[in-house]
Amino acid sequence: MDGDGLLSRSAHPEAFGSPLCHPSITTDFSEALLEFITPVSESIEETLAELDSIHRFASGSLGDEMLWNASMPCRLPASDDIPVAQYGSSHSATMKTRYRLGLGHRYGRKMQTIAGIHYNFSLPPLLINTLVTGDCRHLKTWLMSMPPAQMGTTYLNFIASHDGVGMRPTDGLLSEDEKQRLINTMDSFGGKVSYRRTSDGRDQPYEINIALYDALK
Repeated sequence: MDGDGLLSRSAHPEAFGSPLCHPSITTDFSEALLEFITPVSESIEETLAELDSIHRFASGSLGDEMLWNASMPCRLPASDDIPVAQYGSSHSATMKTRYRLGLGHRYGRKMQTIAGIHYNFSLPPLLINTLVTGDCRHLKTWLMSMPPAQMGTTYLNFIASHDGVGMRPTDGLLSEDEKQRLINTMDSFGGKVSYRRTSDGRDQPYEINIALYDALK
């Protein structure tokens, strides 16, 4: 938010890098809705330490603006003045922005600034991997390591979405060989894989574009 306690209308800070490719900082519906991403960890303490590090970096990069830490938004401007997230000029980037513009038209931009539900994006790829391999070890490891939702928030468990099956939530759980076997299986079922480019120039699987019905053939 800005110094007057109003939702920021600034562009995504350059210090945060690309919101489409950055491994730790991206945006949700609006440019002002930052989303911090922690990698899979072996302990709650390790996850909290990583989140603390990202939080401190972001706070120190905002200049005269501040982070608002509540699920309900701070003071909001007029709906049309709430900036929709921008991800770049590539096809996947413009599609993400157009999707958010559609949400704004259907439900109103103010409604999209509420952030009290945590989406469990790890569930779809791990569940599908369990069902196609018959091995539930990775799914069980993830379930047993998930902390309870904080007061006033909840988890949204889902197994399919319009975004496809994300592969980033499998980092630290599935080995590279297991990821590739899952990708090969989904490819044989008609799925397509989109990739992201890492900071060192490598292309890594980002998501598998396949309907749940097809993924469970």
